[in-house]
Amino acid sequence: MRPFRSLSARLTVQFALLFAAAMLVVSAALSTLIAGSASREVQNQLQSSGAVYDRLWQQRAHELQSAAQLLARDFGFRAAVASGDQATMQSALGNAAARLKVPSAFIVSADGRVSTIDPSVSGAEAAALWAPLDNGRLSGVSVLAGRPRQLVAAPIMAPVLIGWVVFAADLDPREMRGLERLSAIPLHAAVLASKEGRWTEASGSMSRLDPRAAALAQAHLGQPVAFEMAVGGARSITLAKPLPAFSNGEQAILLLAYPKAEAMADARKLQLALGLMTLLGLLLVAFATWKAAARITQPLARLDEAAGRLASGEHV
Repeated sequence: MRPFRSLSARLTVQFALLFAAAMLVVSAALSTLIAGSASREVQNQLQSSGAVYDRLWQQRAHELQSAAQLLARDFGFRAAVASGDQATMQSALGNAAARLKVPSAFIVSADGRVSTIDPSVSGAEAAALWAPLDNGRLSGVSVLAGRPRQLVAAPIMAPVLIGWVVFAADLDPREMRGLERLSAIPLHAAVLASKEGRWTEASGSMSRLDPRAAALAQAHLGQPVAFEMAVGGARSITLAKPLPAFSNGEQAILLLAYPKAEAMADARKLQLALGLMTLLGLLLVAFATWKAAARITQPLARLDEAAGRLASGEHV
């Protein structure tokens, strides 16, 4: 009977292996579909958050632009700029900056002279804005005092062009955290800005970026497909969006990162459930195959026993 028992075991193992192979192929295909669907959903969520940021950016730029134009058209302010009345200019700039909650506001005259109320911004930095202003650039991101800032300018006409009034809003961690709170997902946001080849970061909860963050962001800039990078020592699914730079020698990038562990949490649960179902199915098939093989081999086992008794001389 031993050979038939081994036949039963072999049948059980063979059927179980066949079923396991089929289930593994199906499970791998389903797992890939689940991961792909989750990845597309994450990308859609990142793109939606990016669209929200675009609207916020445009809204803030419009607010600053309207305030700059209103100030630039004020008769008393234009007269103060034309006559070089520093006290009036500083007062008007200070009031406008306080109302808009921006740390920097200054005037760049048509001949390159600067009047500023922010001591952290050097005169050379402000004067360097003359070239893009003269080329018609009135908004964009620039690095001032070592920090990325959103700049908006308006021309001062009296009646010819005598200069520009410029507002600089910080792109600081507070602004980034405000964007993160508006997102429906646990988003991390950061702005990377470059000036003369040096990158500066303004981040919210995003910290300890991958050292290759700038290079990765540039490689995937403007692409709808997200990429992975290290944020805070963990992998994150990241989307890079271009931001308008104030001058041709500068570049600004918005990074939106979704921690991979959180992004794929639901997909991991589905994959785990699929794995458990596959294992349970394998155990059930192995048990059913064992029972079926036993029924198939039982007559053969009785025949083997009878043949053995016949060979030993039992003819009845």
